This record gives sequence, C-alpha cells and structure tokens, in this order.
Amino acid sequence: MYKKSVIKKMGSIVVVAAMLASAFTVMSVGNAAGASSANVAINEIMYNPASGNEWVELFNSGDSTVNLTGWVIKDAANNTFGDLTNVEIPPGEYVVVEETGALLNNGNDSIHLFDDSMTEVDNATYDDSMGADGNGKTLEYNPVTDTWEESLVDGGTSGHRNSVLWPVVTVDYPAGGEVIGGIIPVQWTATSPEGLDLTIKIEYKNETGTDWTLVADNEENDGTYNWDVTALSANERYMVKVTATDTMGDSGSDV
Repeated sequence: MYKKSVIKKMGSIVVVAAMLASAFTVMSVGNAAGASSANVAINEIMYNPASGNEWVELFNSGDSTVNLTGWVIKDAANNTFGDLTNVEIPPGEYVVVEETGALLNNGNDSIHLFDDSMTEVDNATYDDSMGADGNGKTLEYNPVTDTWEESLVDGGTSGHRNSVLWPVVTVDYPAGGEVIGGIIPVQWTATSPEGLDLTIKIEYKNETGTDWTLVADNEENDGTYNWDVTALSANERYMVKVTATDTMGDSGSDV
C-alpha cells in the first residue's frame, strides 16, 4: 500500500513524494561519488493536463536513498521545472514534481534531469503524436520496450508503478451471444509485460446488474476454467469478467 506525503514549497512548486508504508531507515545520500545519480530517472510526464498542473515523476531504481538537493529539471528551452531542494527519494520509490505554471510545450518538448554536479543523468523527448495530449492521461516510460507510452488509466499513475506494466487480459470465451448450459470452459489470455507470475479471478453478473459474483479466485494462469452454470437462471443474459493480478499487486481485467 502506498502512503503519500506532501511537501509544499514557497512559490508555484509543489513536490509530492510517494513512499511505501513499510518500515525502513532513511539515510541521506549525497552524490559526490556519483553512484546514485544513474539510478534516478524520469518515469512519467503529465505535459498537457486536462485539469490541474503539469508534473514530472522521478523513480529511484537503486538501493540507496538519494538527496535531490541541487538537482534540476529543465525543458528544451532551458527553463527550470520545479525545486528539488531538501527532497529525498528512497530506493524503489517515486517523487512527483508539480508545476503550477504552463511550462512544458504541448506539441513537443524534451525534459532533462541534472544532478547536483550539473551532469545530465536522464532525458525524455515527446511529441503529441505519442498521446496524452490534453485527454487526462500521461506518458509513462516502459522499460521493457524502452519507449514512452500513453497511460492506460486517466490521470496516470502518480507515485505508483506505471500502468503500461500492468497485466493485459483478453476473455476468449464466452465471447458474447453464446447460449450456455451445464459446464462451460471460461477461456482467457493473460500476460505480464514484465513476465511476472499472474493469479486469476473469475466473476460474473447479470447483464443488467451492478454487482459481480465470484466464480473462482487465486486460479493458475493456465487459460481455462470449467464453470458449472447449472444453478444460473434460464433465459437471462450474463457477463463474465477475468482479472489477472501480478506479483507486484497490480491488476488488469477484461469482460
């Protein structure tokens, strides 16, 4: 579970740090040795929000806390985005830097991250053909394909693992319109972009209903489950939902 703390700074900048709600010792680590700099990278970009502010998310993939004092985020025009003074990013965590002004170009721009020695440690270039252009979504970095992709969820995934890494599910059968009876094979395809193990949950509901009823949970991702539908009312229309959850706790589903 994630717990968010908000650090408000004077002026137009708000920095939001997302941290895991677990016990650990936070140690301030300087960048004199340069070992930690390469582990902090640009992870998500809200460059043209439908509402609210622009923001850039950083992710620390290393195993040490990094003190971001003296670090700078700049755009292609060398404008400074945010203030990272006294901000720390623990290992495996995120920092979201929010800008209340309209600094990033909506058509195309580049974002550059410099450490406290003004060494560029990461950069990202985008244009509106990549998506997230005022539709409420963000651009998320996909480390599997080394590409920037539009988020799968509105608002993006500020302070959380990117949605482009969540499980992808397709219900193969029933596909809709079938007349069912007895025992039917619910069939699906579920994959993890990162190759993580998945567990499966199957639910159903009346087409006009709102509540889902559990059929099976914690099933193996073997692509099929034999469902006994003899107890269902005849002459009704039903919907089937398959949800896959990965070992990081993120889920994807299809109906």
